[in-house]
Amino acid sequence: MQLNGKRIFTAVMLVGAAITVYQVMSKPQPVAPPSSPSAVKANAQAFDQKLEQLEAPRSQGSAPAEIHFTSDEVSAGSQDGYVTFDPTEFKVGDLSIPVSLVNSALQKKLAEQRDALKLPEGIGSLRVEKGELVITQK
Repeated sequence: MQLNGKRIFTAVMLVGAAITVYQVMSKPQPVAPPSSPSAVKANAQAFDQKLEQLEAPRSQGSAPAEIHFTSDEVSAGSQDGYVTFDPTEFKVGDLSIPVSLVNSALQKKLAEQRDALKLPEGIGSLRVEKGELVITQK
């Protein structure tokens, strides 16, 4: 049996096709580990309690309330009274996609939905700080 370019190319293509078929058929890893029902319930209760603090009327002369949400509860930011999303990473399964490739399309889609992203009346600003979402009253 003589090795020539055509046989080597055929072997490489067959191996590549087998790897591709395996990856297409394999189950992808979840983006986030599944949360237990008790953890989901605890996060929902913490979220509701924080919203109640934010909705409470502010007394005259007091500073605006500032509420911190963990990344398990929510993730977002704001600018000029509208919610913004500034991603730091995009992934499809295990494949990392550069933010620069996807961010322009995401921002264009968000601009189309701008009216739906307006902050409620009592909310002054949103920002992400040390991995937490911080909401400030007006």
